[in-house]
Amino acid sequence: MLATKQQGILLENSQPVLIPIDDLEGISLTIAPTSNIRDAVESVTLKSFRKVIGYDTFSSILKKNVDEKKLTADHYNVTISIMVRRDPKPIALSGDPF
Repeated sequence: MLATKQQGILLENSQPVLIPIDDLEGISLTIAPTSNIRDAVESVTLKSFRKVIGYDTFSSILKKNVDEKKLTADHYNVTISIMVRRDPKPIALSGDPF
C-alpha cells in the first residue's frame, strides 16, 4: 500500500513532454522523479531534437563488422532542460539539534 501511494505521489510530481519529430506522431515522454517524494518536476523545456543518421554504423565500426545488417529503427538526439523542486525535510521536534 505504501509503495503504491509513493508511486502515485511521484506520478503527480511528473511532467509530460512531447517531441514533435514528424507531422503524424511525436515522441511522448513523462519525466518523473524515481524515488524521493520530496522532489517534483516543475517544468520540462524541449531545447532541440535531431534525427541521428548512421547511428548503427558507429557500433559496426567498433565491432569491426561493417557488413552487419542495418537497424531499421530511427534514433533521435533530444536535449531538454528540467526545473526540479525539492521540498525541505520535515524538522524533528525532539529538542535535540543533532
